[in-house]
Amino acid sequence: MFKKLHLKLTAFNLIILMVFFIIFSSFIYFQTGHMLRRSSEIAIHGLSRQIKTLHRIPEKRTFHPDEADDLNIHPELFIILLRDASLNITSSNTQDSHFMLDSSKEINKLFESKKDNLFSKITIKGEPYRVYTAYFHAQNGEWGVIQICQNIRMEKNILNNLLKTLLLLGLTSIAFLAGISWLLASKSLEPIKTSWEQQKRFIADASHELRTPLTVMKANLEIPLQEQNGTIADHYTWIKNAYEETNNMSYIVSSLLELSQIDSGQIKIFKNTIDLGILLKQTINSIRPLYEEKKIQLSTKICEEEIFIMGDEQKIKQLIMILLDNALKYTESGSVHVTLSKEKADVLLTIKDSGIGISDEDKIHIFERFYRADKTRSRAQGSLGLGLSIAKWIVEEHNGQIKVESEYQKGSTFTIILRSA
Repeated sequence: MFKKLHLKLTAFNLIILMVFFIIFSSFIYFQTGHMLRRSSEIAIHGLSRQIKTLHRIPEKRTFHPDEADDLNIHPELFIILLRDASLNITSSNTQDSHFMLDSSKEINKLFESKKDNLFSKITIKGEPYRVYTAYFHAQNGEWGVIQICQNIRMEKNILNNLLKTLLLLGLTSIAFLAGISWLLASKSLEPIKTSWEQQKRFIADASHELRTPLTVMKANLEIPLQEQNGTIADHYTWIKNAYEETNNMSYIVSSLLELSQIDSGQIKIFKNTIDLGILLKQTINSIRPLYEEKKIQLSTKICEEEIFIMGDEQKIKQLIMILLDNALKYTESGSVHVTLSKEKADVLLTIKDSGIGISDEDKIHIFERFYRADKTRSRAQGSLGLGLSIAKWIVEEHNGQIKVESEYQKGSTFTIILRSA
C-alpha cells in the first residue's frame, strides 16, 4: 500500500516542482524578452526624437553620418524612411526596394489603429525587423510619416539561446527533481507510516487487553453454570471474580475512550489559577492509604511559598495521581518522595521512587501507548501502559515538560516542569 502511495506522492511532488520550474523559466524568458524589446524601443524613440527636430521634411536626400542635422545613423543599425503627406519617400538611408515596399504596409496599420505611433514586426529578405511607424510634423508645419526599422536578429538569437539553455536545464533537472520528490515523499510518509504502525499496534494491544478480562469473566461465570450442585458461597466467589474483572475492563474502556477523545480533540482544557501546593497535598492524602496498605513510605517536601499555576485542576490532579499510582505499582519495597519547588518562573514537581527502575532501552518508549517495560509484571500489577501517555498529553497541554531519570533496579525520578502563574 505504501509503495503505491510513495510513487503517487513522488509523481505529485515532481509535477509540482516541474510546474514551479516551468513558471520560473517562463518568467525569466519573457522578462528577458521584455527587457530586450524595451531597450530596442527606447533606442528607436530616442532616434525618432532626433529626427523630429528637423525644420522641414527634407527632399530626396539620404541620412548619412557626414550630412547635416547631426544625424549619425548607420544602415546596419537602423533603416530610416521619411515620407511626405502623399506618402512618397523623400529621404532614407537605404535604396533597398524591399524596405520601401514592405514598410508601406505598416502605414496602413497605423491609419487603421488611429494611434500616433505603432510598433510592429516584419521579415525582410529573411531578416526580422522591428518597425516603428509614426506621424511626423516638421517645424514649418509640414507633416508626413517616419519609419525606423531595426534588425532584431541578435535579440532573437539571445532569446533562442536562452530557450535552449532553459530546455536543457529542464531536462537535466528532471532526474534531480525526481530524486528530491522521492525524498520529500519519503519524509511526508514517515509520520503516516509511524501513525499506521502505532494504530495497528494500538488495536492489537487493545484487543489483547480486552480479551484477557473477557476470558477471565467467561471462565468464572461458566463454573457456576456448569456446577449446579455448588453452594451459594462457591457461586459467590466465581461471580465476585467476574465482577472484579468488569471493573478492570471498565478501566480499560475508560482509558481507551479518553485516548480516543484526546486524538479527536474532544477533550478541552479549562485553565484557571490553581494553588498547586494545596492540590498536591489533597491528592497525596487521597492515595496515602494505598501506600500504607502496601507499606511503602510516602514522604513529601512541599515549598512553603504559595505556588500558583494556570491549569485545569482536574487534569493536573489526574496527572499527579497517574505518577503516584505508577510509582506505587513499580515499588515493591522502599519509599516514594514527592518534591514541589520553584525555580525563577518555573514550577518543578518531582516524584522519586526506589522501585524497579527503567532500562535505557525502555526509557525512550515509556510514553508510548500500551508500552510496558516489564510486560509480565505490569500485567500482574494491573498496568496497561496508558497512564504515562495520558500524563504526557496533560503536561504538553499545559505547555510544560515531563522528564524521566532512571536506573534499572535502582528507581526512577519523574520531573514535571510548569510555568508559574
